[in-house]
Amino acid sequence: MHILLVDDDAESRRYIADFLRELQCQVTEKGDGDEALKAIMAKPFHLVLTDIKMPRMSGLELLQNIHQLPHRENTPVVLFTGYADIMTRAEALDAGAYDYLLKPVSVEWLARFIEQLSTRYKTESIFPVGGEQEMEIQTLIERLNSDDEKERAFAAEDIGYDNLTPAIEALVKRLQIEPSRFVQEVITNALKSMKAADLAEKVIPLLYSDDAFIRNAGIDILTYQGEQAVIGLQRLLHNNDKDVRKFALDIIFQINNRYTPGMVAEALEDPELNIVITAVEYLGRLEASAYIERIHRIFTTADNLLLRCTCLEAMSIIGNQDTVKVVASLYPDPGSINELELYSLVKFVGRQGSEEHLPLIIPLMVEKGDTMTKEIINAVDSILRRSGRNELPDELVSALANYIATNINDINKYELLVLLARYTNEAIFPLLLNYASSTNALVCLGAVEGLGLYNNPAALRYLEKLRDQVDNVDILEALDRSIELLRNIS
Repeated sequence: MHILLVDDDAESRRYIADFLRELQCQVTEKGDGDEALKAIMAKPFHLVLTDIKMPRMSGLELLQNIHQLPHRENTPVVLFTGYADIMTRAEALDAGAYDYLLKPVSVEWLARFIEQLSTRYKTESIFPVGGEQEMEIQTLIERLNSDDEKERAFAAEDIGYDNLTPAIEALVKRLQIEPSRFVQEVITNALKSMKAADLAEKVIPLLYSDDAFIRNAGIDILTYQGEQAVIGLQRLLHNNDKDVRKFALDIIFQINNRYTPGMVAEALEDPELNIVITAVEYLGRLEASAYIERIHRIFTTADNLLLRCTCLEAMSIIGNQDTVKVVASLYPDPGSINELELYSLVKFVGRQGSEEHLPLIIPLMVEKGDTMTKEIINAVDSILRRSGRNELPDELVSALANYIATNINDINKYELLVLLARYTNEAIFPLLLNYASSTNALVCLGAVEGLGLYNNPAALRYLEKLRDQVDNVDILEALDRSIELLRNIS
């Protein structure tokens, strides 16, 4: 909202202006009525806030002059004064004021008033209808093409705020030739805020621009249009230009409404491989499980590595029991597949796999343990949580113990020690005791926390002794927690 604030008291004016700007209003400040009248003759404002008693031209005279201006006569004018005896509120309203206030102006009243006025402006036409509105729009379009950068920006902002849809084409045209990035951004934001049935159709040509900023602006604007842009975007999915089809797919995904999954699924049949890959990825991220069988078919027939990896990632999110069988049939010997594909397969196993997949994961601790550490740990942890086990297979305990002893990152050793502590195998307790004496702070911390989780009171004496030997704050806090846990069960 653009407000004209008029007050000869600079301190009072600055106080009100600062508050209005906090409300995200654009404020033009003037020190007397004469300057204010020149400003409103040059451009429209959504509201005039004016002091009454000022030199050269009073606020009341300004009000009367505004009411005589073509295309400005309906501008709301609020009068305020520090002199309670100048006029009553009823007299101010009779003179045509929108409201009348005493100084100091209440910021609470001002905030409520701005909100109410903003709501009114969003639901009613700001400008006069018919020919007068056309003249006002034409004036704004002329300002949009002014030589002055600020004037162009203000014009674009006013068009957007007032949702002056007849000026949409002018905004789109100006955006493509505008030399100022600042004004381009103002125009983009104006178009994003506007609503019109044909706005999407008028903005779609921006996607064909050679200028990356213009293309991205088009994407942003269409994304903000939501369902109103859907029909036009659906047609673009079948455009001859693969880049336009990709832009349309990206926008449809960002809109993310009830139509999105079905429209994204249309792109699974696209002749361009990269668009199919993107569609598969988006269906996974949308959790669109209704399309899992189509992804199965693409996965089993794909001869492109990246497409298979993307299918694995999507199926890890929306897969079902059949998906696990489909994946198993394609990888009878997982140890022989490409490392990138193996990475995606391990992530899939982590989300969808069972204990049957542990024989796949265990050898990777040796073969790929330093490059896929996080994926391996996540897969083991997820599988075990789904299994509901209290005790681990001895082979897995041994493999995890050996894995901790390798050169993996300290934070990963910490994670594995805490993971092991959730299970009851006897071999885990001495392992935790051993690492609790480590000089590595993270490893020691993992073992100390693990001993508290393992719930063996035999660790209590050891932890109490260790407490007197360390000065690391994090370890001391972990010791206190573990000691308290063990005392509660002993």
